Amino acid sequence: MPYRFKPKESVPEGLKRIAAERMDKAIAQLTQPEDEAKAVHNARKRFKQVRAVLRLAKAELGQTYQRENDCFRDLGHRLSDIRDAQVRLNTLDSLSEHYAIATDAFADIRTALEAYYQSTRQFVVAEENAIAAALPKLKAARERVAGWPIEANGWKALSGFERAYQRGQNAFKQAIKHPEAENWHDWRKRVKDLWYHTKILKPVWPGMMTALANELSDLSDLLGDDHDLVGLREFILSRPKRLKECDQQDALLALIDRRQQELRTEAQKLGQRLYVEKPKRFDKRTKAYWQIWRQQAQPAAEPKRELVLQ
Repeated sequence: MPYRFKPKESVPEGLKRIAAERMDKAIAQLTQPEDEAKAVHNARKRFKQVRAVLRLAKAELGQTYQRENDCFRDLGHRLSDIRDAQVRLNTLDSLSEHYAIATDAFADIRTALEAYYQSTRQFVVAEENAIAAALPKLKAARERVAGWPIEANGWKALSGFERAYQRGQNAFKQAIKHPEAENWHDWRKRVKDLWYHTKILKPVWPGMMTALANELSDLSDLLGDDHDLVGLREFILSRPKRLKECDQQDALLALIDRRQQELRTEAQKLGQRLYVEKPKRFDKRTKAYWQIWRQQAQPAAEPKRELVLQ
């Protein structure tokens, strides 16, 4: 089912259904996968979607929030090494393609990245058995969903929406003022929260919410590409001396710097438009859309019939 509310379901029903469906998809993707790297990538996306649901209803969930958020954060971390190793390869290829550079220009570095990916994949899948170890924890979390303590049935239960916008706005300002890599990455996480929340709320006004979700997706991609370049840089600088001293390193690091500047410039422009409102005003406006949508979803009352005496 789509990652969104249905017109006539209650808020508790909708949130639990959405989370449960994401978990079911992750379980299916990790059960005897043909392509482990692809399965891990897709499953980790589902974990992030579940965590976004948890943040949306954080005030309602109480202590349950921390337990479940920690669970899915740890599940994601357990599977992160294999995904990170593959992303570095993809990032190098994308960088070369973006600047139309010959595929063999960074051959030595790519060979090192490929070797690291294969060894990481072997360790995570075969030796550490991380995928199989994650499944019981995931299935146990799926069983707990029905007991999530969400009581409010209205916008009150979705207080995380305003919080996501405010945290994203604050993270944006912090990244611009102090452009360290961790601040840009933190901003990306807050953007993804609001993006997932907007997708959940898409039915309240499909055209407007889809447009907002698309802009947030574009911003997330820009910040994600920036973060991937940070990871590639860190890998190169942490490798053995023979890799750090190869002729290709300085040229690649210069390209990484150049591309990061381009990405951050575009991200800043988009962020200025997306975070122009006060958080309370942004939340109040979306709440009005929500209320109208819920009212329109209610069945129309049948007109009263007058008794006509013969």
